[in-house]
Order: sequence, then structure tokens, then C-alpha cells
Amino acid sequence: VFGPHATQSDVYKAVGRPAVEDVLIGHAATVFCYGQTGTGKTYTLSCSLADHEGIVPRALISVFDAKVIEQHLVETTVSLQYLQIYREKIQDLFNIESDDLALRQDPETGVFVSGAKTIEVHTVAEARRLIDEGDENRATAITRMSSASSRSHAVLLVMVRRRDRHTGSTMRGLLSLIDLAGSERVEKSGVTGEAFKEAVVVNRSLTALGQCIQGLVRKENVTAFRDSKLTRLLQPSLTGSGRTCVICTIRPDIDNVYESSSTPRACS
Repeated sequence: VFGPHATQSDVYKAVGRPAVEDVLIGHAATVFCYGQTGTGKTYTLSCSLADHEGIVPRALISVFDAKVIEQHLVETTVSLQYLQIYREKIQDLFNIESDDLALRQDPETGVFVSGAKTIEVHTVAEARRLIDEGDENRATAITRMSSASSRSHAVLLVMVRRRDRHTGSTMRGLLSLIDLAGSERVEKSGVTGEAFKEAVVVNRSLTALGQCIQGLVRKENVTAFRDSKLTRLLQPSLTGSGRTCVICTIRPDIDNVYESSSTPRACS
């Protein structure tokens, strides 16, 4: 449990660094930020302010540090995909003109998003610039879709391929970093019309994700993966041998005690 005085560095050391270490040896690792709107999910995951960097920029630094340190032994290739899921439609944030991309199944690599760009990056600065552009596209796309405050899931996929220069053997790791849309009680928020429909879709996908995680923890046969685009996309990462971490963010004030108590229960 991280208290109110925990730093971004504290969170990264406990959550982000172990995930990156797994990816560098060819495993999959997934980190979610889940919680009520306004509790710091995006800050925790993606903040780029100096001395307050979130998991995303710190993870990129760790990956490229390893690339430089081990370059005489290992050839490392880093590629990115950046996706948005809004109302069960998948968009490529590296291509703002994309809309409702399809999920496909590859017999060898599993689920993938057909038509999504995969861009190779060579430095931390290049990666961060691309992600910043994706964030701008996300804001633009949301403005186009709704005049209300739209909520969507953002999924950043960091693909790391490492080839041993001596043996030629190759390892592929995948780091999935997900900024989930805020979980809200519709009756409390008082939203109506399009915002109400949006909230219902978001809550349905968050419920499916929670059911999948709970089922995996209990080692049950999970069928909820089919219930949303988010869970279908993440099924290979969640069901493999990789690491999964859910960061639950909550508010400390009494007015939000229901949400603050239900958030950890949804992911345990």
C-alpha cells in the first residue's frame, strides 16, 4: 500500500522495474491503473514532468539503459503501439484517421489489432515524442467523438526484441501499460444522454476486466474475456506466464468512501 507521501520513484521501484526486468528476459508484463476519475491514474502511469515521471517514461529509460549497457552482447529492438478503446471501438493513436480497427487471431502470436501501426524507436526521446503525439491524437479524437468529457482506455504496448549476438537466439518481451477509463457510479455522476451511454459501456468493460482477473486468481475457467474489446486484446498477456499488476488509485475524502472501498475489491 502506497500512502499519500509515496513518490513516483517508490511506485516504479515496486511495480514498474520488476515488470521491465521480466520483459527484458522475454516475458510479458502488464500494468493497469484502475480507479475513480480524478484519483491520479494518468499521473501515476504517464506523467512526464521532471522529478515526477510516471511508470511509462521511467520504463522507457530502463529499457534503453539495458539496450546500451548490453549492446556488445545483445541486439535490442524496441517498437511501440498506442491504442485507444472508446465505446468498444479500437483506434490507433499513431494514426488519427483510424476507426474501429478489428481484433484478429494469429495462430502463433495470438490476438492483434489489424491495421495498427507498429513503430520502431531508437531512443527514449523518440519514444516520448511519439507518445506525446499519440496523446494529442487521443484528445483530438475524443473532441470529435463527443462534446462531453469522454472517457476511454489507453493501451501502450512496448515490444522488445532481443537477439543474442553470439548464439543468434531471440527473445520477445511485451510490456502493456494501460490507463483505464475512470470507474464511476452512473447514478452518482448524474450523467444523461450520450455521456450516460458512454459510462455504461466503460463500466461494462471494467466489470469484464475485473471478472477476468478474479477468475485467473482463483484459477477458474474464465469466459469474460469475450465480453469486451479490452479483455480480448489483453487476454494473451493476462493468461500467459507473465506478470500482471493492477494499481488501484483512490480518493482520501469521506464523500468518495464507497468508490474508495469498492476499487480494491474489484481487482482482488
